[in-house]
Amino acid sequence: MTDLTRHWLPVALTLALLGGCTTAPTLSTQEARLTRLAQDLSRRGDVASAVTLYERAAATMPDNPDIQLALGQAQLRNGNPQAASQAFRKVYQLRPEDPEAVLGLGYAALLEHNTERAQALIATAAPKINTYSAYNLLGISATLNGEFEQAHQALKTAESLAPGNLEIKANQAMVYALSDDMPAAIEQIAAVTASPLAEPHHFRRQALILVLARQDKQAEKALQGMPAPARKALIARAKRIRAIADPIQRASAIGIIPTSAPAPVAPLPNS
Repeated sequence: MTDLTRHWLPVALTLALLGGCTTAPTLSTQEARLTRLAQDLSRRGDVASAVTLYERAAATMPDNPDIQLALGQAQLRNGNPQAASQAFRKVYQLRPEDPEAVLGLGYAALLEHNTERAQALIATAAPKINTYSAYNLLGISATLNGEFEQAHQALKTAESLAPGNLEIKANQAMVYALSDDMPAAIEQIAAVTASPLAEPHHFRRQALILVLARQDKQAEKALQGMPAPARKALIARAKRIRAIADPIQRASAIGIIPTSAPAPVAPLPNS
């Protein structure tokens, strides 16, 4: 994935554990140590090692849905949607109707390019979880299916749950651009890049939107400070994307499907 697309809709990827929704089996001292270490490794970015530890924990306690949920999330971060789906299905079997398991299955479906199934699953889970990250993920799936109005509604809900989140605002700008509302897209992304908290990927996103709006010179200005070869490569890629007429194919070319998930942000119960 290129620098142009790496950060598209990143906050949609938070799949937090539900704390205390059921009574899970008590972990032994060794099992608790394994899960804590796995969480720490995942937070540090050593996802492969975290997966190994979660797999060990799941092997010793196969009927603990929270461990299976953490394993599924780690597998998503490790880029293995098939293994993630297996873990999430196990969670669903152990804890029927679990919305985090359904959301995880939807996210895995996105990674496998099964966008219709992904949207159906995420649309079921998002209202139950009611987090900005779940609604942001719903915005991704709706966008990939060309349902821009639903994408806007999902992102609006996400923004209401996290009003100051720049990523959500930038995501809204991208959906405006993909739905060919360029004035709204340009205004929205300008508000993002005007923030003192704006990061380099926000300016790359602004350049992409400006190229889509055929404001190539403004796009060049947005990338000031970037080495010339990299800047030219990004502009050239943006122009190729602009040449794609179909909005769904254009969204796919931008690369809006998330490719990693962050570590769970809540501890496993009884650990």
